[in-house]
Amino acid sequence: MGYNYLSSAIPKELANLTSLSVLDLGSSNLQGSVPYLPQVKELSVGNNPRIKIDLSLMFEFTWSHLEKLDISFTQVNGSIPNSLSNTSSLIDFWASSCLIHGSIPRSLYNLSKLENLFLDVNYITGHLSTSISNLQNLQYLSLCENSLQGPIPDSICKISSLTYIHLAGNSITGALPKCILQLTNLKVLMLSGNHMSGTIPSLMNLFQNSSAYIVTLGSSGLTVRVGEDSFPSNFQPVVLDLSACSMQGGIPNFLSNLTQVEFLNLAQNNLSGTIPIWLFSLPNLGYLDLSFNNLEGIVPPTIRLQQIFGPTTLNLANNKLKGPIPLLAEAIEVINLSGNKFIGHIPSQFGGLQRLIGT
Repeated sequence: MGYNYLSSAIPKELANLTSLSVLDLGSSNLQGSVPYLPQVKELSVGNNPRIKIDLSLMFEFTWSHLEKLDISFTQVNGSIPNSLSNTSSLIDFWASSCLIHGSIPRSLYNLSKLENLFLDVNYITGHLSTSISNLQNLQYLSLCENSLQGPIPDSICKISSLTYIHLAGNSITGALPKCILQLTNLKVLMLSGNHMSGTIPSLMNLFQNSSAYIVTLGSSGLTVRVGEDSFPSNFQPVVLDLSACSMQGGIPNFLSNLTQVEFLNLAQNNLSGTIPIWLFSLPNLGYLDLSFNNLEGIVPPTIRLQQIFGPTTLNLANNKLKGPIPLLAEAIEVINLSGNKFIGHIPSQFGGLQRLIGT
């Protein structure tokens, strides 16, 4: 019954349908609260911003069959209570953008069947507990855009099933656990926008045993060194964000091996030297940000970027680049060449960039 305009409360009489196991009321303009439905295995009321949920009242009774719960984009009153343990069969818990406050209760770490946990864009505080290792079946962990503090516990590395870690946009401190190398199934690691510390001495060694395709460490507080280890052929990210990671020296040569990369952000580092021609030959690159570095020399006369999932972007601002402004491919939508030493004329070809939305 999802994607309707029902404009009513969820009737408590649905509890009388004792054989009902799946109930999807998502995106239906519903209001009121969620009644006790002890028979359901899958319940989706997400994207109903007029529904108000008191989780303490909701989990006052045992939901012994509930395996999947989606309350994203509703209005949650307060925090996640310890009575969440009354959903001991829970496998998937989606509660994004629903105004949750407080810390993660200890009972959540006892949901041993949990595979997918999405609590992003809330007001969750406190630390990640070392007890997170109890979630031995966890695959997706998303807690981005909250107010978490403290370090990432080493015990997270004991969850060998983890494929997705999204902790960006918090106030996480401390170093990246060295044991993260043990997570051979890890495909997504997003830690940008935190207050971490310490140095990753070898980016190549970090991903020697994984095939992660999204890696964002930008503005995480971590210092990144490429290292002298050999390039791991299985490391072919689609998204790589190493902005504001105190990188030094020239643009790393290992990037020439990234044939799948579409989004590359190396902004706000201490990179120097010239921009290698091969960087503009990466077959899938559609977003390149090299701004706020110390790059110098002449930019290749022609730059081609590919159309990707977002605006095709070239940002070379605030460097020491000189020479004529390069010719750009028609696919480019966003350009920033400010704060350099370019000379000559603005190419008339710019007038043909019909996709351009910013300069």
